[in-house]
Amino acid sequence: MAEIEELYHFKLCDVRNFEYEKKGKTSLSLYFKGKCLLTGQSEKTPLVDSGTTAWNETLNFTIPKKKTKKPGDRSIVFKLMAKGHVRDDVVGEYTIAVDDVTPKATESWITLEKKKGYAEIRLEMKVDRAEGGEPAEGKAQTAIEDVPEGVESKYTMGREIGRGGFSIVYDGTAKATGKKVAIKVIDKKKQDGEQLVLLQREIDIMKRLKHPNIVALYDVFDDPTHISLVLEYVSGGELYDEIVKRGSFTESDACTVLRQVLSATEYLHENGIAHRDLKPENLLISSDSGGLQVKIADFGLSKDFSEQNAMTTCCGSPSYVAPEVLQQGMYNNSCDIWSIGVILYVLLSGFLPFFGETQEELFDKILTGSYSFANKVWDDISPTAKDLVTKMLTINEEDRPTAKQCLEHPWFKASNPRKQLRSVESLRDLRAAVKIRPT
Repeated sequence: MAEIEELYHFKLCDVRNFEYEKKGKTSLSLYFKGKCLLTGQSEKTPLVDSGTTAWNETLNFTIPKKKTKKPGDRSIVFKLMAKGHVRDDVVGEYTIAVDDVTPKATESWITLEKKKGYAEIRLEMKVDRAEGGEPAEGKAQTAIEDVPEGVESKYTMGREIGRGGFSIVYDGTAKATGKKVAIKVIDKKKQDGEQLVLLQREIDIMKRLKHPNIVALYDVFDDPTHISLVLEYVSGGELYDEIVKRGSFTESDACTVLRQVLSATEYLHENGIAHRDLKPENLLISSDSGGLQVKIADFGLSKDFSEQNAMTTCCGSPSYVAPEVLQQGMYNNSCDIWSIGVILYVLLSGFLPFFGETQEELFDKILTGSYSFANKVWDDISPTAKDLVTKMLTINEEDRPTAKQCLEHPWFKASNPRKQLRSVESLRDLRAAVKIRPT
């Protein structure tokens, strides 16, 4: 019997008594997001100006109708977020038990638990109850309504395999060849003008790229309501997850992974592209090869770094961002090398090189290059590997090696140890921490 699912609707109607202070900011961009603790499904609204009071945005969650060991798992955590340069702040949050939601729409003013600010929200909520083995009415099945006609003429839509705030990813099959693909369908109604411009930039960049270690973009379909991207299907998971799943990882394996990441990065830089968000979540493993074949994904922050397009935006993921990016001046594609250096450090040790109790403390350590090889796990790592990490995590971007120079480093020419690294267990803990981190 199929699992019974129910569709929950949460409409953020209004926000009042908003209080939040950000140094040097007179106007803020806000968004509202929710995460189901049972399924992990996350949804968020488009950005709005902090002066907006009437939002009228709805978040929908599909949740199995079943008992859980912990009643608290059948809950959704909602957060009002203030957009930041590198990291977004939680203004306030509130948890709702889904079993308290009724089929009849109800609304009430809710005071958010204070975090970095204060706000009250008017939330309307209801659930579409399901009976028997059929999902609640309105639940998306193998495809969404109004898929651009071009998609269906060339590809067969399959099951949903991923979901984000503005998009749903389905597996699919090319009708002409039978080749498996991933189809990412983006809801244009949930994108503002700036977001659509950035999306088009991402598409334009991906159209230029063809490399065995970069996720390929095969097709783009556009209509008034959706943009559909037909992408290379990558059968494995994220890099760290795959390492933990395998349960075995050696320095030689780390060398194999990094060689591919640097090869793809060299190709990007030669074509005038900086990725600007290289991190483990954007490194996918193709399991079809049976080995560790890496694919770089997500070019949402990538940019042409030619003289006419100087890079100054502070962006990226906090633990992997380069110091020059944090300084919010002009920087170059060497920021990608720093990020890969952080990835290599974690692959070898299982720990992040830079960490802090607060974001400010983390950024201070990045800006000063405060990391070490003091942990005993480094006793098993070769001197040449540590030398490459040191060179990649050079504070001065002008002294940092290029991707090509990194590939010429002696570590890639050596017969690296095949002894099981201690990093696997630490990676398991690190991935667990990332999985439960608010998104």
